[in-house]
Amino acid sequence: MDWSNVRKAIRKFFTNQQALDAKLVEAVRTGDLEKVTKALDKGGNPNTAANWKDENAFSIAIEAKNLDLVKLLLERGADPNKALGYRNNTPFLSAVRSGDNKIATALLEAKADVNTVTTDGTSALILAAAAGNTQLAWELLERGAEPDAPGNKGWTPLFYAARNGDTRTIGKLLSEGARTDRFDEEGRTVLDIARVHDRREAYSQIQAHIDTLSPEWVKTAEQEVAHVSIRRALGYRLTEIFNFETKQRTLIAHNYTTGLDSLTHSVFNETADKLVLDQAAAKLAEKKPSPQPAAQP
Repeated sequence: MDWSNVRKAIRKFFTNQQALDAKLVEAVRTGDLEKVTKALDKGGNPNTAANWKDENAFSIAIEAKNLDLVKLLLERGADPNKALGYRNNTPFLSAVRSGDNKIATALLEAKADVNTVTTDGTSALILAAAAGNTQLAWELLERGAEPDAPGNKGWTPLFYAARNGDTRTIGKLLSEGARTDRFDEEGRTVLDIARVHDRREAYSQIQAHIDTLSPEWVKTAEQEVAHVSIRRALGYRLTEIFNFETKQRTLIAHNYTTGLDSLTHSVFNETADKLVLDQAAAKLAEKKPSPQPAAQP
């Protein structure tokens, strides 16, 4: 076999392919569907990197926000998940960054990876939440995006939604199981972020969700059970502790404004409402021992 001829044939093939790809990129830049179709028919590859900027014909169409062109390229084999260059950027991430929800949806319909991330670990959902793109954030969550994927500085999508005061995205994230007990690299929670940025409605929304997760009844010892009642509107958390060994009832009223507690003690014989004692006894019998409930901020 004449290997020199083989090498020449290979070089010619790649040279020709590069020319075809360059013509496709040029046609895409003009936005002319007819020219793009002809370039594709001649063999132009929409997935080939066009230059050192981590672009290809597909990403250029996305950045131009040309939906018709994007759909055409998808029909002709454009890959929404093909990483471009050392930054590991993908056409789908470019679509999310562009803020064009119709194009992002088109790529999702073409099997774009909803949980793809940038080189620094930033997910598509974080990009949408950070930009305040509620519509896209919802769609990503509906399509299975991880609600708690941490990004830069340990911020999850919920941190960005709290910063922006985006109550709709916050509600969707919480309904999808986003955690409120995470800390960023500076030791802050989503409540801290909402407070720092004076997002009062978002703060109340997140706090109310946290309150609903607090168990109403907690077995705190072998013969002791506690009932927790959170009354944010009144500014108090009430904890009633029923100790069936000492026959004592303790009421702890925590003032959310001052952070102080007040205690009231009584014995079971002094309790006029015997039904509450019966209820506490029933809860004690059905519950396994649990740790003392953590103080709510």
